[in-house]
Amino acid sequence: LPAAPAELSAGPAAATRETEPVGDTVTVAPTATPAASLVVCLLGPPVVEGLRKPIRRRGVSRLLYSLALHHPGPVTVEQLRDLAATSDDRSEAAETVISYASILRSSTPDGVLPQIGAGQTGYQLDPDLVDVDVAVFDALTVSSGDLDDSDRIAAGLKALSLVRGAPLAGHSWHGIEPTVRALTTRIERLAVDTARVALGDRDARRAEQAIEAGLKAIPESPVL
Repeated sequence: LPAAPAELSAGPAAATRETEPVGDTVTVAPTATPAASLVVCLLGPPVVEGLRKPIRRRGVSRLLYSLALHHPGPVTVEQLRDLAATSDDRSEAAETVISYASILRSSTPDGVLPQIGAGQTGYQLDPDLVDVDVAVFDALTVSSGDLDDSDRIAAGLKALSLVRGAPLAGHSWHGIEPTVRALTTRIERLAVDTARVALGDRDARRAEQAIEAGLKAIPESPVL
């Protein structure tokens, strides 16, 4: 499997980009709200905007991506040990996860990763300060189920517009693979469902848009 990123470069005004290889250009998906201090985009090659200083340890990057994939819910230390695992027999120690969290906290704006407090079940990115494209995608997907056909197509296409490529393209590892596979399946399902609704509405143009967006994430999909 490709290695997790070695470094995320900070950049307060412009998008923060991972650079493997150097010079690769990545466009930030349009998920940010005015209040967001940190934007994490994982529907394609990882993009992070708003870091206070670079993240150079792969384990810290894995922690950030694991938390972002489960945003806005909390993730326990035990779950993070498994999510950060680089092989079947190599889960991170709990102390290592806690150490990574401390490094991540120092690399992100104040309040983005609160300390675990009494009664809390684990770490959680602050939903008021962090925008994650995966969370936006999932929220739009859920909301589209209650809409009429025209609005359902529009919501589906809006969610699919966040897709820039395969989720975490080039930056997967053992522990996160099941989560990434599940996310890829959700993208494929939404693309198919949106296209079918559009075709039922005699709207071939928007059906094609849905399929093209899905193929960015799963170019080999036989269904698409």
